[in-house]
Amino acid sequence: MSEENNPQPGNDQAGQDNRPEELQPSAQQHEGGQGEAEHSSGEPAVEQAEGERAQREQQSTTGQSHAWESQQPEATEQAGAAEQATQDEEPAEDLFDLLGDEGKKYKKKKPEQNKGSNSKAAGKEKKEPTVYKAGTEVAYAGHKMNLPSDMDEEQILKFLEDPFPELADKEQTEFRHDAERNRIVPTRKALKKGAGCGIRSSPAPPRKMEVLTQPPKEPLPPVHRRLAADGIYEVRDTSLGVFTARLAGTDYMKESVRLKLPKPPASVLRRVVSLFKQSADSEELLTIVYDHTEGRHRLVRVQQTTSPADVHYDALVEDERYTIFCEIHSHHRMPPFFSTDDDSSEAVSGGLFGVIGNIEHARPAALFRYSCGGQFRGLHARQLFEPAHEVADIVRDGSS
Repeated sequence: MSEENNPQPGNDQAGQDNRPEELQPSAQQHEGGQGEAEHSSGEPAVEQAEGERAQREQQSTTGQSHAWESQQPEATEQAGAAEQATQDEEPAEDLFDLLGDEGKKYKKKKPEQNKGSNSKAAGKEKKEPTVYKAGTEVAYAGHKMNLPSDMDEEQILKFLEDPFPELADKEQTEFRHDAERNRIVPTRKALKKGAGCGIRSSPAPPRKMEVLTQPPKEPLPPVHRRLAADGIYEVRDTSLGVFTARLAGTDYMKESVRLKLPKPPASVLRRVVSLFKQSADSEELLTIVYDHTEGRHRLVRVQQTTSPADVHYDALVEDERYTIFCEIHSHHRMPPFFSTDDDSSEAVSGGLFGVIGNIEHARPAALFRYSCGGQFRGLHARQLFEPAHEVADIVRDGSS
């Protein structure tokens, strides 16, 4: 009792809606700058600069370089007072001094002041990258690993980018080397804290990383991402502890179907119900296809073997002309529900499916759903056929 000859359905997109409808399932810090400071000595700016340069040259001659200090005394006569004030103050203890000999291995060297007439030219020379030998230990965040080959600092950052994405920015990362232990320690530089009320920067978009569906075995990897019931979490294991945070995506998504084809008219659904009523004691299957050539929906009954408990059929194969819109089967006098057999046969990449039961009633009960790779979400008949008020006269919601 074929309603249509078995066409060969396809994927041609002619006649598509240019604005597809989306169906919902049924169930930098900114800191205020300061103006130029006034010269407290009262000297003209040029004269003061000459005095400071003379003082720096004198310090260079005597071997007392203070290039790393934050400020120089403004005038020669203030040097004695500044030195006395420095002696009176108790200096803050350096973190690496507190660590003793171990910490001094990682302490940054203070830069030396350039000497001689060729200092500017020397500063412009390109610095050769430091190369660390294979086997050099890298220690970071409580984890240790060894370089698999000879690497310079840029290559090391690339090597560390996967487990430690925050080190990917080479402009904000530096290395401290313990030659005695053949160990390097990456650190973040230009760190800053303050009470500024500037604009808080947005977190960087999550990088590509495998998401685990089960907890990893001990010992934990330095960084891993895990799928939980309420989202995806990033877990970081350090020497201090295990830190967990739910990832905030850069886009908002919701479970839905956005159709690329027009919806069938309610008359197609009415015809499906009419044919199912003619076989009220056995299950039947009908397939709605979209004909791209004629720009309309067609109803197809494929080759099948029916019984009161199930229906065996040969699925349609799509082609350029025909696209399968929805498969609908009947439960004759039984209530509609999706069985485990239905789940198995409908676990496709993406598709629409329906089941109609209580076929003896004037308005049979209907259930519809979509499959997203075997993940099923419910839909209402009015979301798939139009107009909605006519659909309500043909079937009732089987989930109620």
